[in-house]
Amino acid sequence: MTNAFFFGYGSLVNRKTHAYGEAHRARATGWRRIWRHTALRPVAFLTAIPDPSTRIDGLIAGVPNGDWRALDAREHAYDMTGSI
Repeated sequence: MTNAFFFGYGSLVNRKTHAYGEAHRARATGWRRIWRHTALRPVAFLTAIPDPSTRIDGLIAGVPNGDWRALDAREHAYDMTGSI
């Protein structure tokens, strides 16, 4: 694979507000979406936690222009390592 992709759900992959040249529907099994509060943001944000009985529908999308820094800046309050 030569292009970078990510799995997203919610506003990150809203096709009305973001244009992804290559995006495909996907499902992450064993995860559940929840709203979480943090001192880094004035409002709650949507995140995911492990839950073997649920799944999240989302998109696998190409990182715009391969620019992980821009994507990371947009998602600065999230833990992109996947650890909770």
